[in-house]
Amino acid sequence: MRATVLALGDLGRSPRIQLHAKALAAEGCVVDLVGFRGSSCWLVDDAPRVSTRYLEDGRAQRSRILRGVALTLSLARTLRSLETPEVVLVQTPPAIPALYLGARFGRARRARVVFDWHNLGFSLLGLRTGAGSPEARLYERLERRSARRAHGHLCVTPQLRVELRQRFGIDAEIFQDRPSEAFARVSEESRLALRREILERVGLHRPEPRLLVVSPTSWTNDEDFGLLESAGEKLNQSPGDPIVFILSGHGELKETFESRIAGRSAGRSRFATIWFEGRDYPRLLPGADLGLSLHASSSGVDFPMKIHDMRGSGLPVLALRFPGLSAGFTEGRDGLAFANASDLASLLSRMSDDGEGLAALRGAGEGPTWEEGWQRDARRVIFGA
Repeated sequence: MRATVLALGDLGRSPRIQLHAKALAAEGCVVDLVGFRGSSCWLVDDAPRVSTRYLEDGRAQRSRILRGVALTLSLARTLRSLETPEVVLVQTPPAIPALYLGARFGRARRARVVFDWHNLGFSLLGLRTGAGSPEARLYERLERRSARRAHGHLCVTPQLRVELRQRFGIDAEIFQDRPSEAFARVSEESRLALRREILERVGLHRPEPRLLVVSPTSWTNDEDFGLLESAGEKLNQSPGDPIVFILSGHGELKETFESRIAGRSAGRSRFATIWFEGRDYPRLLPGADLGLSLHASSSGVDFPMKIHDMRGSGLPVLALRFPGLSAGFTEGRDGLAFANASDLASLLSRMSDDGEGLAALRGAGEGPTWEEGWQRDARRVIFGA
């Protein structure tokens, strides 16, 4: 059996689609994993049945329209070159042109087509152009039309399932993200050694901070970095031990954030940006004291997988509150939620002073893994049986 798995993004920074490919390979499928070249696809390194097929992302073109045309042609050529699959699985967003071309390719080859919904593509575009802009409205119409071409659908939250039914008239099965088996807790001795390694990498090990806070990020518009800066300023105005924030990831807003914090005077809050490459990410993540999610959500109905990565590594998470947060985050068990910069600064000060409370959150119980959830919730939809 053969499967085509498609995501219009950096495959190395698309953990859910890599995990889908790995799960399909474990079921005996030969998998063509299609997307952009970038970071290491470390989650499928040990899956010999998975082959990566890289697209040209169109960035060499000067205009957005030309980039879109170049990407569409590259995707169409790549799909035509593949051997005939029995299953085509497409991650969305980005929805355009992935949904249309993925469905067209699958139906032409008489394959089962499944769309895996993480969010609504038009809502993400609306962060750039305005929610009611002509571009966002056109994108929504194209997304709705393309959505109905699949045989089956998965989505990450109950709220997103409702939205898909109301907006696009499709029924999706809920397959919530969970921590992958790649993310695991470590002993306290190992955690402290990893903590020292992280701090030395970014040059912030002296003086020793009371808290090391890690925030995995894609540096996109649906994360509120201004809120973090404001919380840091508030911490600087109050006495206390140093708190180090490490933002790990690549993305378009990274340089802007770095330029803003470069001119800050030293204070209680200290910032560093870094990229944990490949397998360094799950290895080093357990070394932090706290995880931080700044995901604000363009639609209010998605859920950031990084929260599951951090919980799987044993980190309590401070998460920005948004309507869909309750789908995969329980306050008091997984961590604590905040609404604004003052809330975040207050929680950080509290965690800095309350070692026992922090340890209690770290020791919260573990749930099922992503792989177990795939067998229970996704397998039947993908194979249609």
